[in-house]
Amino acid sequence: MTKGGFIPDNIVIPAGTTVRFVNTDTAPHWPASGVHPIHEICPGFDALHPIVQGGFYDFTFREAKICPMHDHINPSFTGIITVETPGYRGFEGKKNTIFLIRS
Repeated sequence: MTKGGFIPDNIVIPAGTTVRFVNTDTAPHWPASGVHPIHEICPGFDALHPIVQGGFYDFTFREAKICPMHDHINPSFTGIITVETPGYRGFEGKKNTIFLIRS
């Protein structure tokens, strides 16, 4: 999470992958599922509090679906995490990866 939003703001991952949201900005950010403010599209994906500079939030996306996301503090910062069934797009047999979202 940066001063300008999520980088990258659109990723495709296999189900079961843990994504780490790292705050590289001086201002706090709060990653959460769409839609603002109820966070119900991808249940459980909500940091539940602001993440300060240098802090992080991890979430494991277990279900194949499209998960829109936003910064609860700055709702204009948005992105999409597309969670696909393992085996789709060549994910089969690969170890799950932690993606660092930062600049």
